[in-house]
Amino acid sequence: MTPLPTVAEALTRRLRQTLSLRRGLAAALCGEAGIGKSHAAHSALLALGGRSLSVHATLPPGALLSRLPGGAALPAWAQQARAAAPHDTALLDAVGAALAQSAPFVLYAEDLHEASAPAQAWWSALARAAPQLPGVGVVISTRGEAPPGFEPWPLRPLDPVALDDLLRVAAGAPLPAEAAGWIGAVSGGNPLFALEYFRTLARAGSLWSDGRVWRWHPPQRGLRPAAVDAILDSTLGDLDHDPAALAALDLLALWPGEGPQARLGALCGLSDAELAPALQRLQRQGVLRGVAFTHPLYCERHRARAPGRRLQAAARRALAGLQAEPETAAAFVEAAALPPRPRWRCWAAPQTPPAPPGAAPTPRALPPRPPTWTPRSAAPGPGARRGWPARRTWARRWPAPGWPSTRRRIRRPWPCWCRCWPRPARATRPRPCWSAGPRPTAPGGRRAPNCWSRAGNWPRLWRSPRPRGPLACA
Repeated sequence: MTPLPTVAEALTRRLRQTLSLRRGLAAALCGEAGIGKSHAAHSALLALGGRSLSVHATLPPGALLSRLPGGAALPAWAQQARAAAPHDTALLDAVGAALAQSAPFVLYAEDLHEASAPAQAWWSALARAAPQLPGVGVVISTRGEAPPGFEPWPLRPLDPVALDDLLRVAAGAPLPAEAAGWIGAVSGGNPLFALEYFRTLARAGSLWSDGRVWRWHPPQRGLRPAAVDAILDSTLGDLDHDPAALAALDLLALWPGEGPQARLGALCGLSDAELAPALQRLQRQGVLRGVAFTHPLYCERHRARAPGRRLQAAARRALAGLQAEPETAAAFVEAAALPPRPRWRCWAAPQTPPAPPGAAPTPRALPPRPPTWTPRSAAPGPGARRGWPARRTWARRWPAPGWPSTRRRIRRPWPCWCRCWPRPARATRPRPCWSAGPRPTAPGGRRAPNCWSRAGNWPRLWRSPRPRGPLACA
């Protein structure tokens, strides 16, 4: 991996040769967000000290022609090209003439991935014409691959040595080895992410200095700087209106390791005509490099932003396509959240092979009847408590496939909320007592309460939290 200072110094040396009225240069700094493309370009321009111009890649060519130093001394045909179409060939020739008039000169265009397709084609045409312009350098930055005509200058994540040097400069003193290792692991060698994590740890109190030495203790789980989340949301938010790109991201975010290259479209439910533009856009935005995420935080943030139903549908599609690969399919089981198997499936009738054509029909055998519960006897057993009535119920009969439905019959006893026991009244609420017999009729034809006396006399109702001795209810 190439450290960032080496890329900036190499670009400075190359541009210094170009500004000595040698052959022109068209260079493209490529890398994901926060990798240091703008830092490398501005460091090179500052080290050169010559004339330069920094613009955004979405700037129209007509406005760019007005900002160039040599735009005022152009011939008449070049002045008339200002009224041409935004990406016309005449306007391209006029910009090339203005750059030649401004030599030695460096033009830096930032974030070419945000420009439209015609604008990117126009910049590629300018890059092809740059070698014929002595003393002119055209430098762009993009998150995807270098466009045609540009010399690629890829920027890679920092190695541990370069990251330690960056953190030492930011902190003013060496950080503890555990802190530097933790920042390097979560940032993935991204310089911007590493600096933001360092500032967040210092604000949270996980990193502090006594004026001489930095001290450290591990932070809480899930700590992430707000600036990093803003960068991730801004990058992923540009893809919210592309269903094909979202379908590919859903599968790759759940896939263990690097995603599949050949059958990605089949697992995502996309055709080849839909998958190819989606992958190109994801690579141009710097989210993917091939079919792998450029940074693990993109995968984590996408899973946090994506709705659960959409991830569940993607996982179930993957399970349907990976039936022959159980080890790979196991990674999608949790996200798929498959419903539990119905209870009646364990009693399903065996599947009989179809009869050959012309054979006599055979009677279909019914499956065995499932086991049912037997009603308990109303007589109390030897271990039953004295005075507690036995509960007699009829179990639910679950019909098996092939058998006619059996009516569910259950006998619900009457509840008894009071106790017939001559004890002083208490303020506590009594526990229910389930009586197995029918509700009797009191003397005079009135309905009796939920408990009655065995002797047939009208009982005195006393509230008791727990029966003591034999109960007067049956």
